[in-house]
Amino acid sequence: MKRKILVLLFVLGSLITLTGCEKKEGGSSSEPTTTAKQLDHKVYKYMRITSNNAMDLYLQSEYMFDGLYDVGYKDDTYSPTLLVEFDTNTGKATKVTLYSFFLDDESDEWVNKAIEKCESSTSSYKKDILSLNKGRVNSGVSYLEASINPDSYAFEQHLDTYLFDEQDIETYIDRVYTSRLYNYSTTPEKKQGDNYFWTTLTGTKIEWSDSEFKAY
Repeated sequence: MKRKILVLLFVLGSLITLTGCEKKEGGSSSEPTTTAKQLDHKVYKYMRITSNNAMDLYLQSEYMFDGLYDVGYKDDTYSPTLLVEFDTNTGKATKVTLYSFFLDDESDEWVNKAIEKCESSTSSYKKDILSLNKGRVNSGVSYLEASINPDSYAFEQHLDTYLFDEQDIETYIDRVYTSRLYNYSTTPEKKQGDNYFWTTLTGTKIEWSDSEFKAY
C-alpha cells in the first residue's frame, strides 16, 4: 500500500513540474510590446522656417558655408529658409532642406564658393550634409540647397527641441515668447496668424501647413 502511495505522489509531482515548465516557457517566448506615444496636438505635414541669419536655423551654417544672410534684389528679399517635412503620426521631422541665397551673376561665383567650402571641410558635421545642389531664382540671385540629416542635433535649440521632435508649435510659442514676457517692461512685438508666428525675440518666422511650401 505504501508503495502505491509513493508511486502516485511521484506521478503527481511530475505532472506539476511539467505544467510549471510549460507555463514558464510560454511566458519567456512572449515579445515585449511598445506603444507609440499619442500626441495631443495636430501635426502638419510641412513647415517653413525663415530668418535673416542662417545660424538661427542651422547652427553649423557659419562653419560649413560662411555667413548666410538676407539677400535683397530689386523689390524682393530672400531669406535663409528651412523646409521641413514631418511624419504626421509622430511629429518627427523626416526631411530637412536648407536654402540660402546669393547675389550672383551667371558665373555663380558666391554659391560655388559656399559649396566648395562645405565639400573641403574637415568638420565632423560634414556627414550631416546629405547632398548639395545649386540653382537660380532669377538673373541676379542664385541659391544653395542643402539636404540636412534631421537627426543631426545641429539646429537652433528651440527648433530642435520643440519643432523637430514632435512639432509642438504651442509649446514653442510659449517658450520663446509667452513665458518670457515678464522679463520686459514693454511687450515685445509679435506677428501671429492661423498658420504662422514671428517675434522680435527670435527673429525667426515659423509657418505650418498640410500643403507643401516653396523656398522663395
